[in-house]
Amino acid sequence: MERIFIWGTGFISHQIIDECNVFSQSEVLGFIDNDIEKTGKKFYDKEIFSPSILCRIIPDKIVVLTDSYSEIKYQILQLFPEMSSIIENKNYFYKQRILKRYKNSTEPEILEILDYLENNNLNVELLGQGFTWLDTGTHESLVEATNFVK
Repeated sequence: MERIFIWGTGFISHQIIDECNVFSQSEVLGFIDNDIEKTGKKFYDKEIFSPSILCRIIPDKIVVLTDSYSEIKYQILQLFPEMSSIIENKNYFYKQRILKRYKNSTEPEILEILDYLENNNLNVELLGQGFTWLDTGTHESLVEATNFVK
């Protein structure tokens, strides 16, 4: 089981942790947050650390569960350039679930998607409240989507 730190203790962390059953997939060492007022407190019964924890404990992965992925990754790499290969974005847990579910598939389409996921070429985006996904892959579904928008 991978030893990970999760960076971020806000809404996105809450949502993904609850949806993806994170604690059964990984050994969560704790959470990291830039907000010094959160340092030492608990989030999901795990301690919240400042980024300096990475000087003492090197995890297998750092999963950034915020909308500020680029900024956080830059911050980590400024302090710890050797960690570039272990930083993951908020899609990490979704990818792990998909890879696990379909790991024994022999269908070419599924294998192609798994290849994209493994090479970080495919991202999962969570649509917030107020969004509607309209699948328009067929003529019938395009008509349904058009009627929905009217």
